[in-house]
Amino acid sequence: MASVQDVLRKMKQVQISEASDYAGLAVDDYSFYYGYEFNRAGQDEVWGFEYSKDDKTVFAIEYDEMKKYKDCPDKFETTQCLLFGIGIFLSLKGGENNG
Repeated sequence: MASVQDVLRKMKQVQISEASDYAGLAVDDYSFYYGYEFNRAGQDEVWGFEYSKDDKTVFAIEYDEMKKYKDCPDKFETTQCLLFGIGIFLSLKGGENNG
């Protein structure tokens, strides 16, 4: 198992972004996004969470589905929803090989 120092030395880039309508976290080729620009065909202003690797969506969930989970934050709490979405992703996909 690699040490924390080894992992930090190998990381190329960490970016954190936040605004009133989105929050994001990108680490190397992995990105997590929550916001209303969560684009679903023909729908306006759909809020949701998305995890991508190498610019390809691996996991996505609309806010309407997220709020079915206990303690889901208000959709306008973008940073909290980003973290909540990461938690949902890890709980659903954590045991699978997702890169």
